[in-house]
Amino acid sequence: MRRIVIIGLDSFSHRWLEPLFSRGQLPNLKRLMEEGSFSLLKTPIVGATPHNWASISTGSSFKDHGCTWWVRAPGLAKPLYGFSSTTLAAEPIWATASRVGVKSILLDVPQSYPVLWENVVHVGEDGRPDSSYRCIQVSKGYLSEDLYEEYMRRAQLAADPLPSYYRVLAKAHLVKVRVQEVRGWEGVGMGGLYEAEIPIYLEGRKYTAATGEGSERAIAKLYLLIRPADRIVELYYEKRAGARLGASKLGSWSGWVRYGFTVEGGRVEAYFRFKLLKLGDSGRSLHVYFSQVYPAKGFAHPGELSEKLIEACGPYLQTPTRQQVVLCGACDVYTFIEELEYMGWWYARAMRYLIERGEWGLFYIKYHAPDFLNHLCAYMIDERHPLFDSERLEEGWRLWSRVFEPADEMVKIALEAVGDEGIIAVISDHGSKLMHPFYMYTTILAGRIVAEALEREGYVVRKPGGEVDWARSLVRPGSFGFNLAVRGRDPGGVIEPEEYERVRLRLIEILRELRNPVTNAHLFKLVCRREDAEALGYGGPRCADVFVWPNFGDHLELEYEKVTREDYAKIGVPDIGTWEWPVGIPTGAHEDIAMLIVRGPGVKRGYKCKKLYSLINVVPTLCYAAGLPIPRDCTGGVIKEMLALEE
Repeated sequence: MRRIVIIGLDSFSHRWLEPLFSRGQLPNLKRLMEEGSFSLLKTPIVGATPHNWASISTGSSFKDHGCTWWVRAPGLAKPLYGFSSTTLAAEPIWATASRVGVKSILLDVPQSYPVLWENVVHVGEDGRPDSSYRCIQVSKGYLSEDLYEEYMRRAQLAADPLPSYYRVLAKAHLVKVRVQEVRGWEGVGMGGLYEAEIPIYLEGRKYTAATGEGSERAIAKLYLLIRPADRIVELYYEKRAGARLGASKLGSWSGWVRYGFTVEGGRVEAYFRFKLLKLGDSGRSLHVYFSQVYPAKGFAHPGELSEKLIEACGPYLQTPTRQQVVLCGACDVYTFIEELEYMGWWYARAMRYLIERGEWGLFYIKYHAPDFLNHLCAYMIDERHPLFDSERLEEGWRLWSRVFEPADEMVKIALEAVGDEGIIAVISDHGSKLMHPFYMYTTILAGRIVAEALEREGYVVRKPGGEVDWARSLVRPGSFGFNLAVRGRDPGGVIEPEEYERVRLRLIEILRELRNPVTNAHLFKLVCRREDAEALGYGGPRCADVFVWPNFGDHLELEYEKVTREDYAKIGVPDIGTWEWPVGIPTGAHEDIAMLIVRGPGVKRGYKCKKLYSLINVVPTLCYAAGLPIPRDCTGGVIKEMLALEE
């Protein structure tokens, strides 16, 4: 068997290649294309990160692998988290490798954790791009009362239901702190200094409810000493001179802090760093950004590998940032880029460390930074967005390149590791594009539109506070659609089995009639029974009773020459921030075209496929080229067009 290296770039668009290559960026990826084959890939009509990567890794569709963000199958008492390996129903390529005695190295690949297989070295988690499973606390901005209230006032101006969206972001990533004159410190001069308490919360999914909602528990209290005259803040674990953890000068990072937190009765050593972003002349107006707080151990398998990687690569943060962190005002775009940059170079160093030590047959990494980058920063490189500045276009591409350079280094490491004898693949799970604000607004509003329509029909009931009580309703959220609460099948089911089909057909009629209040287009492109969705790769035991294909305006950018500030104003978003500090809603969205680059023996050189293929064609192609058995549940075919097959 030939060795296989898979470098997954979440959300990477083929449209970025030419602008980057023409600016001298990504030379190793360019070489890979010149020496290999390239293909565009059509993604599933519904789905994103967990669904698409599961399709890539198994060569099968949802009907067989059963993964989406939250799997809400008919008859299931509790939803299953779609990134977990325990949810994946089809065999992935690393399980196939394990089955034939081949060792795999996996870095933060979706559905790869918990580790269930022999011959697997694992680093990271299960590829989730939201709140990490093991983290102590997600990244946050600690703001003085004046700056915090400024953001919340902006949020209240947005059209309903956007204020609730803003409140969710603020709850996750903003903390209001009280800045006051210092008091009660030991060994610290008091003149002209201020202080603020910094609570640290326990928020990793390992410690919170299955719903993913953040914890309200502060597990530690740190103290910020503010020196306005020096433009510096210092962090302490106690109010005494000898308890100093680190310091940040305005606009600069602190060093890495390693601190032991008390978590569920034990002590967890974790790393974090912080950066002073704003400081008023008086010292009372303050904005300090804290990175994710992440444990120093437990992020690698076998266990002793964690400390070795920290020694070789630096502290590990599974999700140092994401677009929501900036959009809610927790940090500026430059800090965001620095966080993504750190994430990328850490993975590149870890890749080299792991590849150069020991035998292996499959290396697979998923790097999520391109997705975060496009969601936040599409305005930098797309002239149709109102924040676009032609005079800063090159600066924008330089910032983008800083995020992609680590990925190019990964390609270089792969080329050095396998030479001309191995198979190297660079793959994205979907593409990226500009997002029209109507799309985001409708996506948030759609849930209310559906709930109100079903309430009128008597299919849902509400709690006294007005929230939908799904547990007592006839219709409930499902995987890619809606489930019916059937007696004898579903917990609390109320629909008699003989009434199931009649109610289901009526539900389909209701959903088909719903329209987008902004564009007047139908809210769904397709509504059908789950059996009918099997032809599209859906259906199966985990699909909802009624399958829906949303039409929330994901192609609106094609209908408008430009996205204007007036478009934002129509949904009650008068302030979209600045080039350095965008706020509100994302500027980039997913596109349904991914890409694949493959290089190796038997692969055509400098070839671009003429046909459009699917995500489920990737793994069978790589396995065929490498001489590895195809995963057991694979339904995709080999892309023979890119292979130099003998006639």
